[in-house]
Amino acid sequence: MKLPCLLLLTISITTAYAQEERVPVSGKVVSSDGGQPITYASVRLMERGTGTVTNDSGSFFLWAPRGRDTVVISHLGYKTRWIAQSDVKGMVVLEKEPVEMREVVVGDPLEIILKAVDRIPENYLTIPYVTKGFYRTTAKKEKQYGFLSESLFDIYNYAFADQHAPDFRLVKHREFKDTAAMENITIGSRPEGIEHDDIVRNLKDGDMKVFTGEGPKYYDYTLDGIVDVGGRRAYQVSFDQKDGLKESRLKGSVFIDVKSYAFLYFDFGKSPKGLQYDEFPESAAKRTLLKLLGITLKRTLDHRTIAYRPIGKKWVLSDVTQDLHWYYKTSKNGPIVNLYPAAHYVVTDVDTTPRPFAAGEIMRRTELIEDEATDEDSLFWKDYTIILPDFPEQPVIRHIKASNAVRQVRVGLEARLRKMPRNTAERIDTILSVYHAHGLFNGTALVSWKGSILVDKGYGYANRERHRSADGGTGYRIGSTSKTFTSVIINQLVAEGKLRLDTPIRAYLPDYVNGGLTIDQLLTHKSGVHNLTESDDFMTSNFAGSLSLKEVVKKYCSDTLDFPAGTQFSYSNSGFVLLALIAQEVTGKPFDQLLQERIFGPLKMDHSYVGMRQTDGEATGYLDGRPEARYDARNLMGAGGIVSTADDLFKYSEGLRTLLPPDRFQDMLKPRATWDEYKAYYDYGWMTDREMFGVSGNKNIVTYHPGTDAGFFTMFARQDDRDATIILLNNTGDFPRFEMTDLILNELNR
Repeated sequence: MKLPCLLLLTISITTAYAQEERVPVSGKVVSSDGGQPITYASVRLMERGTGTVTNDSGSFFLWAPRGRDTVVISHLGYKTRWIAQSDVKGMVVLEKEPVEMREVVVGDPLEIILKAVDRIPENYLTIPYVTKGFYRTTAKKEKQYGFLSESLFDIYNYAFADQHAPDFRLVKHREFKDTAAMENITIGSRPEGIEHDDIVRNLKDGDMKVFTGEGPKYYDYTLDGIVDVGGRRAYQVSFDQKDGLKESRLKGSVFIDVKSYAFLYFDFGKSPKGLQYDEFPESAAKRTLLKLLGITLKRTLDHRTIAYRPIGKKWVLSDVTQDLHWYYKTSKNGPIVNLYPAAHYVVTDVDTTPRPFAAGEIMRRTELIEDEATDEDSLFWKDYTIILPDFPEQPVIRHIKASNAVRQVRVGLEARLRKMPRNTAERIDTILSVYHAHGLFNGTALVSWKGSILVDKGYGYANRERHRSADGGTGYRIGSTSKTFTSVIINQLVAEGKLRLDTPIRAYLPDYVNGGLTIDQLLTHKSGVHNLTESDDFMTSNFAGSLSLKEVVKKYCSDTLDFPAGTQFSYSNSGFVLLALIAQEVTGKPFDQLLQERIFGPLKMDHSYVGMRQTDGEATGYLDGRPEARYDARNLMGAGGIVSTADDLFKYSEGLRTLLPPDRFQDMLKPRATWDEYKAYYDYGWMTDREMFGVSGNKNIVTYHPGTDAGFFTMFARQDDRDATIILLNNTGDFPRFEMTDLILNELNR
């Protein structure tokens, strides 16, 4: 089933062509108020017109002809700075424009807008000119980047009075798309839409009635006063759709120069008042097709900023940002999937004495840029002025490439399996061997079915330097799979009457600042306690030495709650550290001793422990091919920290039911929260699959918990109706554990 083309973003850009010696100009723009980075500040050369904008960290880079030009740095709400080109180094501080500096003014806001529209021929370049620039389009599916497209292109803009559409010439392009994550989703740009980025040339479009005499039918206007925009006094006019209007229209502000009535800056998006009436996609045919396919697609955010900059006494487009949020469901009862596309582009140069493009250079207006040839060079933009990426671009590219490689491996593997005999053990070993041969799995695997072990084998080295092979007795840090052990101990204490799931935890931790939380909320990640592994302070302390449970809770788990307890799901290691401390306080025994007495000992898990013993039987973790930095895993006890082997984890899986009374066992594995990122339910320290694995359904219930700990990644999955266990332990960083588990489950359920 194919989703139709969901996004056709349009983007435009520009540059000059003199063959002059160039020098780099770079720096970081921050606020005088606390030194916070200023995002999308305009950075341009006053004489040449060359320019760019800052990224999310306030950083910028541009190539400038060697000379004595002046760099103009500006942003709405800050005082503009003019700095000699040679003096732009390191940090550039912009002072905030005091709120009291806003001038109160009386006037008709719509009249100001209409006057600005009338002045467009006087204020903007109306002769032919060529712009050159850079754009970047990204899309995240949930929290993971799945798409990146970057292009450089030229636009020949005809005279303002000429009805001829602009000509588009693609200079350079590259694109990376995670074909699995973004399957059936098309994201891209077409030349036919680029003209609409220059809003001043397109104020007669349907969405732009706010800037016409018809505006009062749909909008309320407010004249907010006069503010500074790039060193110029400008009217700020705000608008929003009228109350009770059953349409989806705009809300935002426009900034208009007081003297010339030039449009300087637009900041707007879809009004919250009309989102329920938003028709998306705009094409009626596409909406009909979605309905026929049973696909629900909604737009909850569409926000744009559009800035203009001077070229002499005229104005041209400077930069555009567009941030979107969509969600969709591919079936009536399917999970909601969040998609976050974004587009950023900047006009880098303008040529006011251009020659028209040759016919063979012009790209067809309906052609998708992303269908053009791509270049994957890591130094792709080293000679160009660009917007610096505001995310770790190379790791994102590597992740996308790796994901696509995994997909290709699976396609080839499935073709191979179709030709193999129906020997389950042999077929599963083939799956594991193929992923290992492609460098996608290195470690130990154990797979059992109806209590019998089908595969118990090492694939690669536990320690590369010593050429020590992995096997079923090799120890691995199992990361968050440790949470299942914490849950077992908590549920044992509940069964013994020593804990209550609904009692505020101040009964067990009297001095804890968020004592109103319950055991239930901690077990299901509904507590609102901030995840300590997202704290730079904790991560620094984690690698600096050993911490007790009490120290970790007091220093890193006692912040203000991220949200009111019980109102939402948000994965938090802190909650399980708290659970470990509660168990420790209630029993009067260290938590690692509880693990030994209540689980490791009874199940004869003789090679499992907490922390690191640096024994010959423990694997070395690798990150990016190098041994990881060691730390005391006891610092995350409760949430992680356990070292175990495949053979011991098999004992755990087989003996799990003996550790709890039947009613508590069933209650522990009862779905209680939805985790859309993993297409799963979260139980008490366990996960129940919804649709990540193909075998899941009413009859086949897969419970599992993955684990991550620096260079160690784990998958521990159980299918009770088949008495099946899958254990995958990897010591070379992330690996396609979900894909491999899915393939193995398919074999077990043939």
